Amino acid sequence: MRRPTQRRRISATLLLPLSAFFTVALAQSPASATSLQSTVLSPVNGSVTSAPSEPHHRPYAGDYSYDVAGTGSAYARFRNTNGSLTLSVASIGRACASGRFSDGGDRITLNVMINGQKVGTVAYAHLTGFPITSGAVPVGAAIGRVVTGSDGVSSSSCWTGSHVHVEPRNDSKYGCAIASLRQRADQDTALGILGGERAAGVNQYCAAGSETPSTPVPTDQDGDGLADQSDRCPGLAGPASTGGCPDRNLVRGGGFEDAGGWQAMPRTNFVTYTADQAAQGERPRSGARNAAFNTSASGGGIYQDIPASIVSGDTYCASSFVRSQTGGVASGSFTLWMLGGTSENGTRSYSKLGTKDSWRPLSTCVTATQSHSALRIQFYPTPNASGTTQADDINVAKSLVKGGGFEDAAGWAAMPSTNFVTYTANQVAQGEVPRSGRRYAAFNSSASGGGIYQDFPASISAGDTYCGSSFVRAQTGGTASGRFTVWLLGTTEPENGGRTYGSLSTKGNWAPVSTCVTATRAHSAVRVQFYSEKGTTQADDVNVARSLAKGGGFESASGWNAMAGTNFVTYTSNQVAGGETARSGTHYAAINTNVSGGGIYQDVPATITAGDTYCASAFVRSQTGGTASGTFTLWMLGSTSENGSRGYSRLSTKEHWSPVSTCVTATQNHSALRVQFYPQPNGGTTQIDDVGFGNFSQLTMQSLTSSRAPSVTGKVRVSSVLKAKVGIWSPSGTSFRYQWRANGASIKGATRSSYKIARSLRGKKLSVVVTASRFGYSSKAATSASTTKVR
Repeated sequence: MRRPTQRRRISATLLLPLSAFFTVALAQSPASATSLQSTVLSPVNGSVTSAPSEPHHRPYAGDYSYDVAGTGSAYARFRNTNGSLTLSVASIGRACASGRFSDGGDRITLNVMINGQKVGTVAYAHLTGFPITSGAVPVGAAIGRVVTGSDGVSSSSCWTGSHVHVEPRNDSKYGCAIASLRQRADQDTALGILGGERAAGVNQYCAAGSETPSTPVPTDQDGDGLADQSDRCPGLAGPASTGGCPDRNLVRGGGFEDAGGWQAMPRTNFVTYTADQAAQGERPRSGARNAAFNTSASGGGIYQDIPASIVSGDTYCASSFVRSQTGGVASGSFTLWMLGGTSENGTRSYSKLGTKDSWRPLSTCVTATQSHSALRIQFYPTPNASGTTQADDINVAKSLVKGGGFEDAAGWAAMPSTNFVTYTANQVAQGEVPRSGRRYAAFNSSASGGGIYQDFPASISAGDTYCGSSFVRAQTGGTASGRFTVWLLGTTEPENGGRTYGSLSTKGNWAPVSTCVTATRAHSAVRVQFYSEKGTTQADDVNVARSLAKGGGFESASGWNAMAGTNFVTYTSNQVAGGETARSGTHYAAINTNVSGGGIYQDVPATITAGDTYCASAFVRSQTGGTASGTFTLWMLGSTSENGSRGYSRLSTKEHWSPVSTCVTATQNHSALRVQFYPQPNGGTTQIDDVGFGNFSQLTMQSLTSSRAPSVTGKVRVSSVLKAKVGIWSPSGTSFRYQWRANGASIKGATRSSYKIARSLRGKKLSVVVTASRFGYSSKAATSASTTKVR
C-alpha cells in the first residue's frame, strides 16, 4: 500500500523556514502496512529541550522530532521490538541546509528493519566521528559523537548548543511520540514509537499502552532454533544454557567495591580495604577497594556461587590477582567449581606472594563432563599461615570452546599426520600434571600444517574481535614449538591472528599464549587451532571469547576515537622499523599526545547494575627509538562514572609486548563502558594490539624473577673491558639484553654483555641494566650496583 498522498502536503510557509535549518531529506520507498514496531530511545544522557508538543521542526519529513541536550557518544538505542531488529546506514550528510559543518555538524540516518521488513528510518543530527559509515549497525552501538564548539561548530540558526536532533519516520502511516519537554533523558528514556501505525498524522503523542507491541513475535536471532534469552546476543550461537549474552563477568563484585555477593567460610576473617588503609602504599589493583582474608581452619576462605545451566563439554575460566598483606607471606589455592550432581573443579595454588604493587595473576579453567546447576569461585588461604591473602580483579566467564580443559575432547579434531591424545596426571612422567582439572592434551605431527583444531558457529561482522588463549609446555624429555591461531571462517577469504611459541619448558612450567583476530568482513564460524612444528606440545585451559571492543586488533580502527592533541595511526608490520610487527593479525595502533588527558578511547553501550564487574586487557610496547608510559583505563559511564586503571611504563620495543589489564565493579547503574589509553604527554609513542574487554579473563603472564642481581667484573679504568654477569633468574633458559650506563644515563650503542670504557667516561660510575626475556613471561629488568669512578 502506498503512503497517503496527503502525507506530503506541507504548506509553503512551513517549508521556507526549514531550508534555513537543515538539509532536504532523501526520498524513501513506500512500504506495506505493518504492526511491527520498536520504541526509539534517547541516544544520549541529558534532557529533552524540544518536543513535538511545540511542534518541533521536522527537516527530514519525519513523523515527529526531539532535541536531546547532551555530549559524548550517541547510541542507536531501541527497546520493546516485536520481532528481530536490525539497523543499517541509509545516508550520511550535513546536518544543516547551508552545507557547512561549522553550522551544526553532520547527520546520519538509519534504516530500521524488523523481521527483515523495513518499517522506517531514524535520523540523528548534529554529530561527527561516525564509527560506522555503511552497512549494518549493531543495535545499541555508538553511531557518532555529539559536536561541540571545540569541533569548530559555532552558534547559528541551525545549532545553538550541543544536542542530538532525533527524527523517526514511518514507512507506513505514522509513528507517535512519548517523551515530554524538559524531561530528563537517559538510556531508558522512550522518545517515541517507530512502526505500528500508531498515529493518524504528524506530531501526535502515543495512546496509553502503545509501547507494548500488540502482537509479540518471538524470534530466533542466534540461529540455535530457539527464541530464548540467548537471542539478546545474536552474534553468539548457542542455547539458553549460555545464560544470555555473555557480555560481562559472571562474578558479582569482582573488584570488591560491592562485596555483597561474597561469603566467608567458618573461622575466616574477611574484610575489604581502601588504599593505604592496611599499610602505606598498599593500594587496590583497580578501583577503590580490594579484599583481604585469612583462616584458622582447613577449608576456610571466601567464595561466591553463580547459578548456571551447564552441560557436558562446557568450559568456564576464572582469573584473579593476589598478593600478601604487608608484614607476612601468603599462600593458598584458587578454585573454580561446578556444582550440582558430582562436583568438578579446576584449581591453581599460590605461594611466596609479594606485597604492595606485586600483584600476581592466577587463572584456572574447568570443563564439565556432566550437567551442573551452578559455579563456585573460591579462595582457600593456607590455615594459620604467616600471611593474609589480598585479592582483586576477579573474573569468571564461559568459554566459546567446548572441552577447553580436555576432560571431554569430543569437540577437537586432528589434522592428517597428527598424533593427538589426552593424559591424566603422571601418566607420561612423574610430576607431569594437568594445569587445571584432570586431563590435558598432547600432540605432535609429521606434516606441515599438522595439529589440532575446533570449529564453532558465530555470526561475525566487520570490526568484531575474538581472542583466544591457552597454556602450553613441552612433553618431558623434549622441547616443543608451534603456533596458536584463531581463525574467522565462512568466506573465501578467512582471517586469522596467531602467536608462535617455542623453547617451552616441561612439567610445572606452563607458558601462556594468546592472540586476537579482528574481522574486516562478515564470517560465519571461528576456529581455534594449534599447529605443531617441533616436538610434542602439551596444552590445557583453552579459552576463546568475543570482545566488546570493535576493532580490538586495529585491522579496522573505525570504532576508536582520538582525544584532542593526540596523534593516532595504525601500522602494518615493519612499516615503522624492521622487526616491529603486529602482535596478531596485520595491524596495530600507535599513539602519543602533547596534552594531559590525551589518548584514544572506544565507547560501548551496556546496561550495568551495581555489582556488575567488567574487565579489559591489551598488549602494549614502546615504538622503536623511545620509551613509552601511560595509563590503561576501563570506565563505566552514565550520570556518574567509575573506573579501574593500570599504569604502564618503561616498555620494551619490537617483539617485547607487555600485557596490561584492569577491572571495574559498579556501585550504581551505568549506561556505557569506555576503554581508554592515556599516553604520558610528550613521552614516547605507545603501540597497542589485541584489546579485549567485557567478560575477559585476565592475562596471566607472570614476570621472571631474579634471586641474585646482575654484577660487573673488570678493571674500572679507561680502555679496560667490563663484563656483565646476569645474576640468577627463574625459570632457567632465559635470554638477556644489556644496556650500560654512566652515572645512571644510558651510553649510546653500549648494548653488549661487555663494554670497553671510553675516555669520555673518566670520573663517572658505571652500571649495567640486564633485561631478561622468555616466552610466556613478561620481560623484566634488573640493574647492577655501580662501579667505582672510572680512572
